[in-house]
Amino acid sequence: MRTGAFSVLIRKLLPLLGKIILCLRRIWIYFYPYLVADMINYRIAYTTKQFAAMWKRVSRINAVLIPALLSLACSRPDQSNGLASSVLEHLEQLGSTEGFKPYEGNPILATGPEGSFDAGALGSMSIVLVDGVFHLYYETWGVRSDAEWDASEYESLTIGHASSKDGLNWIKDPENPVLDHGGEADFDHTGVWDPYVMYEDGIFKMWYGGGGGSQPNFGWAYATSSDGTHFEKQGLIGIGNPTGVEDCHVVFDKASGLYYMYYWYGWDEPEGLYLVTSPTETGFNFNNKIPIRISGDSSYMKKFGHVLRDEDGWHMFYSNFVQPHCPNSFVRYAFSEDGIRWEAKNRRLVRGHDSEVLKVTNDLYMMFSSPQNGFDRVDCDIRLSLYHGTLKELATKPPYFELPPEGSLAGKKITLALGEEEPLTFHFKPEGEVILSEEWNKEDPYTFNAYYIQNEEHLRILGEGIDLEGNYDGGTLHLWEPDKESKETNN
Repeated sequence: MRTGAFSVLIRKLLPLLGKIILCLRRIWIYFYPYLVADMINYRIAYTTKQFAAMWKRVSRINAVLIPALLSLACSRPDQSNGLASSVLEHLEQLGSTEGFKPYEGNPILATGPEGSFDAGALGSMSIVLVDGVFHLYYETWGVRSDAEWDASEYESLTIGHASSKDGLNWIKDPENPVLDHGGEADFDHTGVWDPYVMYEDGIFKMWYGGGGGSQPNFGWAYATSSDGTHFEKQGLIGIGNPTGVEDCHVVFDKASGLYYMYYWYGWDEPEGLYLVTSPTETGFNFNNKIPIRISGDSSYMKKFGHVLRDEDGWHMFYSNFVQPHCPNSFVRYAFSEDGIRWEAKNRRLVRGHDSEVLKVTNDLYMMFSSPQNGFDRVDCDIRLSLYHGTLKELATKPPYFELPPEGSLAGKKITLALGEEEPLTFHFKPEGEVILSEEWNKEDPYTFNAYYIQNEEHLRILGEGIDLEGNYDGGTLHLWEPDKESKETNN
């Protein structure tokens, strides 16, 4: 039996045991006078004095045992993995029943000084709580500039570790990076990134990505540690482990005894979310992947699928994705009965992306995420939000920020040629997203998405390799690129 299941069983039995003992004590108090009288009448050897001495001993035991049992019976079934009560109370005060409330002291973790292992940017975090200590694992860029892409900067990626006793004040591990590049002949010699860590049976289990940069082939791997700092690489995992896999998140499902791995497969954009399962930590067969679709969300790309499982069902935290830096990203919430068929329930939880949610107690959750417009960007940090309530209730929670008004371009499709290039169709969607397609009324995996900002008539479109400005007067769209002549088109 798994340790967690045994603990749950014991805590379920404790309230019943406490009630039984309390009931027996009351019966004893009620019948004690009659029992003494009967013993005197029948000349039994025990005297009243002996009974009194025995009762005194029983009372002393009851004074200690009964309150202790009742305290355990009435305590929370999830005592926060050893968190001090003062820490728990403080975290509860910082949270809100109205949704994930951003922590006023954000960011909780920032880049290091120039020349350090994490001087460029932080991201793709994972969080576990073990024996009253929070452990945060995160992807780090040793070097990061304003360039959208640079292979040499990508090859500065390593994995860092920070710990905290209150979830707010963090100490970076002096042994950082806790996972570094492999040797010259190893698949991960050009970088390691996207850690996901689970703590089970006294072991820190890490799944991570390796390679990339100047090396086209990379894969998904596994490492373990007994202390959370010194990890031993176990090699590539699974069958058919393909290049292009990233953003993996693992859930152990007690009901089936399977590990569920949700991941993103970049070659299948914009629908790159998949699921594979395994009875072990490393036996995933990627050839049997299950496509994951989220109904009720029209975003072009939905990425960073991080999943939790509880008695209500399956809960996914994900984000809309626009290159190069997720300028309009929001952490979103979807629900599923089976972990496969998903429905978007709330598309406005927190400004940001790549979130990781930790269950602290049955009604207290901590979300760690990267900020809007920070994906793979210089100086990207890690931020915290806190929530009181059940995950399923998030479907009705309003955002902790004011939503911008819908622009007049939302819902329109306009064809426009820029310079000598072939005409593109601009599909202006709600939530500030625009899809650029080579064919009218067609959105296919070979086109790409961008983000538009409309302030009355002024318009700006930002995306990977694109920066356009212009005006829209309700009938005609005027667009131009810097240092290029203006182009215009009617609807």
